[in-house]
Amino acid sequence: MPSNPAAPVLPIAQQLAQATQRIDALLQTAWANPALASCALIAVGGYGRGEMYPYSDVDLLIIHPKANASNEPTEQAAIEAFVTQCWDLGMHLGHSVRSLDECLSEAAGDITVQTAMLESRYLAGDVVLFAQMQTQFFAQLNPAAFLQAKTLEMQQRHQRHENTPYSLEPNCKESPGALRDLHVLLWVAKAAGLLNPKLLKDQQSHWKTLQKQGILSATECRSLQLAERLLQTIRFTLHTLAKRREDRLVFDLQTSVAQTLGYEAKPGRRASEVLMQKYYLAAKAISQLNGLLLQALERRILGEAPYQQVPLVAGYCEQNGFLHAVDVGIFERNPVEILRVFQVLAAHPHLRDLSADTQRAVWNGRDGLATVRHTIEFKVAFMGFFKRGAGLTRSFRAMNALGILGRALPAFRRIVGQMQHDLFHVYTVDQHILTVLRNMRRFAMPQHVHEYPLCSQLHAGFEPKYVLYVAALFHDIAKGRGGDHSDLGQADTRRFGRDMGMPLADIDLAVFLVKHHLTMSTVAQKSDLSDTDTIAKFAALVGTEQRLAALYLLTVADIRGTSPKVWNAWKGKLLESLYHLTLRYLRGATNHAAIDNPALHAQNAVQTLLPKDLEPKPLWDRLDDAYFLRNAPADAAWHTQVLLPRLDETVTVATRAAPDGTGLQVLVCASDQPELFARICSCFDALSLAVLDAQVYTTRNGQALDHFVLAAPNDEESTSTDVLVTLERTLKHSLTQTPALPTPRSARLPRQARHFAFAPQCHITPDEKGTSFLLEIQAVDQPSLLYRIAQVFAAQRVAVHTARITTLGGRAEDFFLISGEVLGNAKQQLLLETALLAAVQVQ
Repeated sequence: MPSNPAAPVLPIAQQLAQATQRIDALLQTAWANPALASCALIAVGGYGRGEMYPYSDVDLLIIHPKANASNEPTEQAAIEAFVTQCWDLGMHLGHSVRSLDECLSEAAGDITVQTAMLESRYLAGDVVLFAQMQTQFFAQLNPAAFLQAKTLEMQQRHQRHENTPYSLEPNCKESPGALRDLHVLLWVAKAAGLLNPKLLKDQQSHWKTLQKQGILSATECRSLQLAERLLQTIRFTLHTLAKRREDRLVFDLQTSVAQTLGYEAKPGRRASEVLMQKYYLAAKAISQLNGLLLQALERRILGEAPYQQVPLVAGYCEQNGFLHAVDVGIFERNPVEILRVFQVLAAHPHLRDLSADTQRAVWNGRDGLATVRHTIEFKVAFMGFFKRGAGLTRSFRAMNALGILGRALPAFRRIVGQMQHDLFHVYTVDQHILTVLRNMRRFAMPQHVHEYPLCSQLHAGFEPKYVLYVAALFHDIAKGRGGDHSDLGQADTRRFGRDMGMPLADIDLAVFLVKHHLTMSTVAQKSDLSDTDTIAKFAALVGTEQRLAALYLLTVADIRGTSPKVWNAWKGKLLESLYHLTLRYLRGATNHAAIDNPALHAQNAVQTLLPKDLEPKPLWDRLDDAYFLRNAPADAAWHTQVLLPRLDETVTVATRAAPDGTGLQVLVCASDQPELFARICSCFDALSLAVLDAQVYTTRNGQALDHFVLAAPNDEESTSTDVLVTLERTLKHSLTQTPALPTPRSARLPRQARHFAFAPQCHITPDEKGTSFLLEIQAVDQPSLLYRIAQVFAAQRVAVHTARITTLGGRAEDFFLISGEVLGNAKQQLLLETALLAAVQVQ
């Protein structure tokens, strides 16, 4: 919670209690009918728990004494009148009417009914009937079966929410680490007879009761109370702001919630990002304690099972498949032992995890790490993770889950749970870093060689490998501090290296990688790789083959750790081409064998994918090195097979389903003509086909050879024959008949894109030779965006020589190599930039 919350004025526990009491009073007044005297009105579910949010359902159970209410028409009419009155009062009512026997039989066969009745609370009517229901219900309840059912139900719910509390738009009620995980603990505790609702004054006292019974420690109790209070406050505020039942922290509401709760922006971070970090930290604590406490409750319910203990190393044993510390008090006496327990876990990959007692002892003793961080023992132990390599990802993820990694490395603690406020990153900063670290470790594993052949080859021959892991851990560690995170991060890396006693050469390598971890991707995607000056400058920057290999490995690991959707074959091809070209330059560019000539090597790779009797020379003679450097072998092979039989055609259009299943691929080969690019884009726009990636290329004989990757609208089946045929026919007609360019279609901007709207940017700079210009456009991705850009090109008579269209979540980053008379005059160039900015503004 913020230190100066603007609202709500009352603590959340009081707000929930007051909301519950208001509903109680209304219901009790509405129930005041003599015909209902023999029935009992019971609050169940969240309302029964006393956790009433502004737009939550009012869950009621009406118990009547008869097996069939229709035997008492007066009573039935009174119940119907009561329900009608509740609806008239504006309540979101969820109710059931059952006899006592029906209540018990329904509960026996339905875990949802069973759970609701666990939280039953008397409101009005026959109190004896209510007491009978409770007595008989708890008598038939099987705590062990209930525990098993709720655990399975929780696992299924977590799967529906992708098994992560770090969703960009988490559901503060249902997501992993959300309020429902706390409710599961309380339900199981009630089923086990550990909580008596009659003796509890409010929700927060549940945790105190469990603490007194030895289920929770004082630290764990306090952590759960704080996390619960924050999530309850967020949920209450969401309902209030949305004026409906809204439990998701959607982008549209994150800023409003943050402002309502008094969170303020910090340098480099929005108020909403501060809020979301608080949320993620709370969800992380709940997730961790949920697992521990369910194990503790299971012991209470099932009894202490005999342990099978197998000695492993001094002080540790295997206990029923878990790593168990023989003396759990050692973590407080010697905090460095906290690092050692994770080293032992990494050395025994067959173990499932730390035992519950060991996890708890580690979690409760984690603050002690601050007192030993500067000792030699600590430094040797911490660097041991990097130098061993094996088990590094598992160790650091487990350490992060328990709050150990942030205690061991204060700079890391600052980015735990920190949201990255864009649609490019799908993980919080700490989860992204650990994913990049995992990717770097995968390069060392034989089972992943088929995924990353070049990376695996480079990693196998790289020394010292531990520097790669240090760089992966530090590359984004300075995010959110208000400055260039690459510059700030290199300072952190150098400080860490010195503190840990790393050799100076290793420190310099790690610092270089952190400072330039974005450089290789930028050069590969924004520069002309066929230009020797581009390669010379990049080679001068990296300086050595060792740095080149390390930067390539970190770049691939970083991009693939950003989002599953960001990496594609095109980016992979560009990065690999840049690596080979730079390596050849560093070696003096004297060896022209295929293995050292990336373009020739690429041609050989394409040749292996073609039929043996197909001679590609007639087509390939029209293509230069740049074509083979920019296109994946599979795409170039497709182009070759399509175009060879049609070399004399004026216009060739071909489509196919993308091999990776991501949509459509479209190939257009046509004589260059005015408005060509705009005409192609207009067809995509008319058919509501979004452009995900594009490469525009001009052959040696002046033909345009353009390759597009498209996504179908509304998740339609884009591979259907009808879509392919319609697209080919429409494109060919537009390029041969040259009808007038249509007006861009109007479409509503997606909700997430609206939230992440930012000021578009447009930059035009001359290329190295001064003959063409590089245009870079960054804008919110939206319907018709590329077509509107193309219309400006057509109107200003700008020729497009190459284009790279990249769509990353809600952001479009497009690069064009262009030429035209307007670019030779500063005033006309300014008018072009102005027209482009107007075209890409959010419509």
